[in-house]
Amino acid sequence: MTVCATLAAFAIALSFRQAPKAAGLIHKWLLAAAIFIAAIALLADARFVLKYRGLCSQLQEQIRQMQAPH
Repeated sequence: MTVCATLAAFAIALSFRQAPKAAGLIHKWLLAAAIFIAAIALLADARFVLKYRGLCSQLQEQIRQMQAPH
């Protein structure tokens, strides 16, 4: 899990925790917006990780082959 995903999940958790304490309509909309933005960041991060996982694995394997004794 990347730093971006961790922060997004933390923001979502905090927003849900603060939702019952929100006094006015503006505060509730602000919390909803925070949840929405964090969810988008979380999904974008997951998409990025899935897209580049193969490339990172391939580079890691090449590094291991270069370091292996011949």
